[in-house]
Amino acid sequence: SATVGNTAPEMLDVIIEPSEEITTSTTLTCDAVWRDADDEDLSPTFSWSRDDGTDHGTDAVLVLDPASASPGDVYTCTATITDGDGESATGSDSATVGNTAPEMLDVIIEPGEITTSTTLTCEAVWSDADDEDLSPTFSWTRDDGADFGTDAVLSLDPLFASPDDVYTCTATIT
Repeated sequence: SATVGNTAPEMLDVIIEPSEEITTSTTLTCDAVWRDADDEDLSPTFSWSRDDGTDHGTDAVLVLDPASASPGDVYTCTATITDGDGESATGSDSATVGNTAPEMLDVIIEPGEITTSTTLTCEAVWSDADDEDLSPTFSWTRDDGADFGTDAVLSLDPLFASPDDVYTCTATIT
């Protein structure tokens, strides 16, 4: 008589979706493709980790959150398939979190009414999906093209300011 032995399953591929345009609030899904010569009904187990060594659960789905995920983080899904005889195969895939550009919502110059000796203050209002600590940069210009520095505050002086001048503050957030 002959006894048919067990054949260990084989992990063919582990895939994280999406594979591109991953942000700090993307939902990642891990899937595994395997083969089992014995045709056993198998289900994979999953384990998520980040490149700093922290574990992030055992579900097939990982929902990233800007409070804990940052641009540049690498998340790895490890999938394991184990047959009834305890033979297993493992594979993994990784995804890197990209940066989402901040969005400038408004630039405000205070006060609204000015004279040739008013001190102007430029304020920037922005949002950043990555919750990064950002600081705007400023640039003041006059309608004749003259530059007036990069501070958030511009003090006008009658020596260079005229009643019909138009001053523009450009704020940039990167």
